[in-house]
Order: sequence, then structure tokens, then C-alpha cells
Amino acid sequence: MIKLATIGMLVTVLLLVSCQNPIAPSAATATLMPTTPPPVTEEESIPTFPSQVPRITPQELKEKLDANEDVIVVDARSRKEYDSVHIPGALSIPLSEIEERHGELPQEGEIVLYCT
Repeated sequence: MIKLATIGMLVTVLLLVSCQNPIAPSAATATLMPTTPPPVTEEESIPTFPSQVPRITPQELKEKLDANEDVIVVDARSRKEYDSVHIPGALSIPLSEIEERHGELPQEGEIVLYCT
């Protein structure tokens, strides 16, 4: 069983993470982005805006893990942070490596990425 305090201490949990983007848009490009993203349609299942990414709470993740639901937990923090403390069973794929390593994750099922 995972202690909720451990999960809460580490993160706000996201189904897909919108952690700090290492390549932040410049002020010029940021003003070109729409303020309200369009809703995700059935044809477009991949979110294109952080606000379209489904989120769950630490409590919801704890309940899923305690119920042994099939969920893959990915820690997107640095390896050093992962080594200091992480959710038991979480995979370590630092945010800087997600683009090159996403193929290691299953194509189906629920994946929860988290960072601080």
C-alpha cells in the first residue's frame, strides 16, 4: 500500500504531464497562441494544449495503485530526484528524455506521468 503523504509530497499527478517545458516559447510566439484551446475531438485524441491533458489527483492515483489497477507510473524528474524518493514501481524517464524514450511505454492503457 502506498502512503498518500508520499504521493502528495512528490507531485501533483497528471495523466500526461505538462511539466515545465525546457523549450519555453518566446514572448512573441506566446502571444500568438490562443488563450482558449479548442476541445479535443474523437478524431484528435492527442491533446495539443496543456489544458486538454486529463489530470488526476494524488488521492485518485493512490486509489488506483491500492486497487492494483493496471496503470503505468512514470517519474519525469531527474534521475537524482528519482533516486532520492519516488512512488514505488514508478519508471524513471526524465522529462529531457521523454521524446526519445516514449517508445518504451505501451501504446494502450493508462499512463500517469508526474513531476514537481
